[in-house]
Amino acid sequence: EPGDRLVFLGAPTQFAQQVELYVSDGTDAGTAPLTAGLPAPHARAHTVLGGHNNLVYFTDATTQGLGRLGVTDGTAAGTRIVADLNTGSGLVRPMYFTPVGDKVFFTVQTGQGLRLWKSDGTTSGTGPVDTTVQPLLAWPVELGGRLLFGAAGGIYETDGTRDGTRLVAATGQFDTRFFPPSLFRAGDQAWFMNGENWRRDDGLGGVWRS
Repeated sequence: EPGDRLVFLGAPTQFAQQVELYVSDGTDAGTAPLTAGLPAPHARAHTVLGGHNNLVYFTDATTQGLGRLGVTDGTAAGTRIVADLNTGSGLVRPMYFTPVGDKVFFTVQTGQGLRLWKSDGTTSGTGPVDTTVQPLLAWPVELGGRLLFGAAGGIYETDGTRDGTRLVAATGQFDTRFFPPSLFRAGDQAWFMNGENWRRDDGLGGVWRS
């Protein structure tokens, strides 16, 4: 995404330190920088997170060494910053980018631990999910139009709102030393491992040990 073009990190010359976001259709004429014209305090593009709904999400490093979240539609005019990621942990790199419906979710390291964020590509629709539940350092998964993720005590689901975030499987504490509780999608089921195998069948709305 977007369309049939590729968005990537690059530099204008082999030894240049100014890394920027570029777009290309596979030709010289169709290859151009996207982030070089961003206003201060832009310093360089940092990370490409992923694409969804014809937008590519990326992180931007500032001259103060902090991070911001940006999106692009593959044009310089459509490349913009939508949120500061100044969470008390310096230049952060969002993790576990997962599209769900018209939004994307990702995990951000903060001075108070991990936080779950959401974005629809706009400034007003981007920010931490309003919940005290802290995700674990593991992959979530989309299922039934909601995000399923591991947290202390079990598996939670969220639609990005406080009221829509709830515990769906009280699995006890995860042993993160040996079994990182990453979830995996298989059809209409989500699977994960915590010393024992569990599964959730979204059609029945329950959780079973397998």
